[in-house]
This record gives sequence, structure tokens and C-alpha cells, in this order.
Amino acid sequence: MPTYPEYVYQTLARARDIGQWYCGQSDAAALCFDILALFSDCEEAQKLVYELFCDKRFTL
Repeated sequence: MPTYPEYVYQTLARARDIGQWYCGQSDAAALCFDILALFSDCEEAQKLVYELFCDKRFTL
């Protein structure tokens, strides 16, 4: 697993915090996309975007 600068982990933590509220999901995803623009292989950011917009009620 690659090691990223500390600000990446801080931004992901902020995105997780903001994303727990429905009205903050798009802002949280934007933070993740900022990270992905710099580090496209950051799986944690990829997974967080998916979790923000995946409605678990409709999964098979």
C-alpha cells in the first residue's frame, strides 16, 4: 500500500466527517476527487466516494 502525504489522510478524515450528513455528501466527494486528481491510485478515496453515494438498501 502506497504512503501518501499527511494532508491526504487529514482530508480523507474531513471528508468522512462531512459525508456522514446527507447535505454534505457532495462536498465530501469533492474532497475525495481533489485527492484522486493528485493520487489516482488512492483506494481509500475511491472507496469513500462509492460509500457516499451507494444506497445500501438497493444492493443485491
